[in-house]
Amino acid sequence: MSAIGGPVNSSRRALAQQPVTASYEAVGAVPGDARVVLYTCGFASPAAVSALSVLCDVAVREGWAVVGEAYDLAPLDTPRRRRIGWRSVERVLAGGWATGLLAPAEQEIAWYPGDRTAWRGWLLNMPAFAAYPTARTVQGAAAGADPATPGHPGTEGQQL
Repeated sequence: MSAIGGPVNSSRRALAQQPVTASYEAVGAVPGDARVVLYTCGFASPAAVSALSVLCDVAVREGWAVVGEAYDLAPLDTPRRRRIGWRSVERVLAGGWATGLLAPAEQEIAWYPGDRTAWRGWLLNMPAFAAYPTARTVQGAAAGADPATPGHPGTEGQQL
């Protein structure tokens, strides 16, 4: 079963298993001296804090400086412009205080496909990037893959 906004590309379970290699998907060019703001949208503060901790570990592993973090407890399908945490992230990126954003998945920023397209357009019109962690094992399968759901790494739709 697919999530309404599309599959979420990572999960806390997959990242927490300490994969042999960690990588990320990026929108925009990632500079060598990246300064990132961390963002997640979750259902409860403990889950959001846990997600930010995992994102911080990813940023450190990539050699990126973390300049801030924010989270929202609004449902994922809440428009990003109506989320207080997201508005803070927009100001940090637009002001140039960060060169990028690290989030568990693009769906945590913009749930619906049309909104994701608008979000990418906004991002690509400034010198910034967005990255979403992915985790792989040596064999190339997603870390934490659940054999009960073939073709779906971890638990699809679950938050980081």
